[in-house]
Amino acid sequence: MRRNILTLFTILFCTASVFSQYFQPTSPLVFRKSEMQQNTMSSKISSQRKLFSAIDIDELKIKIRRNNNEVDNQISIIKNKMSNLFLDKQELLKLVDIKKVKEHIAEREKNRDKIKSQIQQDLANITFQGLYAVVLKGIDPWASKEELAKQAEKLLAPKAIEELNGTFISNLSMVKDNRLISDKIRAVVSGEMSVEKQYISKTIDQRSKFLYLAKVGVAPLKKSIQTYAATGAAGQNALIVNLLTDFDYKTKLQNYGVPQNEVDNIAAEAEAAQQVISQSNSTASRRQTFVLRQGNENLSNIDRQISELKNTLANRRTYLKQTIENKTNVVFNESNLERTINKALKYFDRKIQDM
Repeated sequence: MRRNILTLFTILFCTASVFSQYFQPTSPLVFRKSEMQQNTMSSKISSQRKLFSAIDIDELKIKIRRNNNEVDNQISIIKNKMSNLFLDKQELLKLVDIKKVKEHIAEREKNRDKIKSQIQQDLANITFQGLYAVVLKGIDPWASKEELAKQAEKLLAPKAIEELNGTFISNLSMVKDNRLISDKIRAVVSGEMSVEKQYISKTIDQRSKFLYLAKVGVAPLKKSIQTYAATGAAGQNALIVNLLTDFDYKTKLQNYGVPQNEVDNIAAEAEAAQQVISQSNSTASRRQTFVLRQGNENLSNIDRQISELKNTLANRRTYLKQTIENKTNVVFNESNLERTINKALKYFDRKIQDM
């Protein structure tokens, strides 16, 4: 009984000593049956196992703590590397919409062309009016009044278009910061003339002359009708006068052989029509100014958007190149951005998986 108690004591003592002092011993301490005595066991333990002091244990704790800290640092480094890889990939994903940016630029450039076309279409519908008298000499006595009127209109068209185009271009110049004043528009000397009202259309002076008085409208940006070549005075067989700008038109008519009573009739019609035509041209000028300013505002907005998109495209292309060249082993290919981006994304995926 005594031997059993001693054996139990010895096992407990050894177990407590081993667990309190050692961690995973390389060789366990074994006692033979003959050694199962307290003095023998104590002597053997003292000779074969080193007992650590409190100082030794504190030093060991410090080393373990340092080791744990090093492990934590390595884990943090790996986490940071993985986070950076994820961030780099996310940054790259933000750049894959370069194709969409290009599409937005192309779309807005098309819209810009549409705006310009709409401006020109709106301007083409604005008509400026004038009041002209045409006197034809050497007419065909057998020609009808309609035929003579058409001949007068064709002679009148170049002069009316040129003069009323001058009003149109002058108004363009008065619009501040007008971006549509291009050489093309400034050089316009064509247009579409329409006869809005005939006041006089008849033969005079024993059918030797034809007198034509009409209010005409000119849309400067519409194509011109076919006209006969004519000088400022419409050649030797015709006289054309602008009753609203030529203050000496009465003398010219008289010198061209127009009877005084017909000159008086023309003057009366001119006086009656002058105010209406002036008001109409004033309204046309206001419409023209509104169309140009509104159009220029729209063009400015679309140009600003195009400029911003182009800057975005340039910045993203530059940043994309830097990201791919500096953070991957992929060769940047400007001509095939989509393939280059896909290779770079696969590179990041591989790196993340290898972590």
